[in-house]
Amino acid sequence: MGRRGDHTFKELSNMILDSASNILINEGFQKITTRKIATQIEYSVGTLYNIFQNLDDIYIHLNGRTLDDLIKILEEAIKESNGSQLRALAYAYVKFSINHVNAWSLLCEYRFPESVAIPKWYEEKIEYLYEIAEKALNNILNIDNPQHLKKYITVLWAGIHGICALSSKGKFTRTGLIETESQHLVDTFLDNYINGIKLTRV
Repeated sequence: MGRRGDHTFKELSNMILDSASNILINEGFQKITTRKIATQIEYSVGTLYNIFQNLDDIYIHLNGRTLDDLIKILEEAIKESNGSQLRALAYAYVKFSINHVNAWSLLCEYRFPESVAIPKWYEEKIEYLYEIAEKALNNILNIDNPQHLKKYITVLWAGIHGICALSSKGKFTRTGLIETESQHLVDTFLDNYINGIKLTRV
């Protein structure tokens, strides 16, 4: 071990994240350790801390990659949608959570300590996801009040997130449902939720 000077800061950063991403995909974020990463990239643990502050910093950058992948998939879903963009987004989001369960779990289920400062670039990616969903919902409802729109999207995301959390871990099998029926659950939720909003606005 000890290839100090062989790689630039950027190269080392990518090596660390590639290693952490490989562990994340195959084993889950709970199995990521700085020692395991250091062993894989053949550098010392101390070198990792010259690049990233701590494991949470690595998690943040892994989530950044996941957000980029998710944004790309959602943008493609909108382009390819023949009907409701909101429905296409929801389908794509659920499918992503099932196909990338470990990355999705780190993104959506891991809670960073309050002491961890979330970088602006990270918040901007999250905000952009909200903007994609807000635009799709507003195409249906034409909501003028930004606060109401934000509230509707938050509740909508919470509902879809619940379907994802159960589908991605195969929990629906206990209720007699199978994962392929998650799309039907999305349809049921969206139809009832949107119709409910329409009724309250009459």
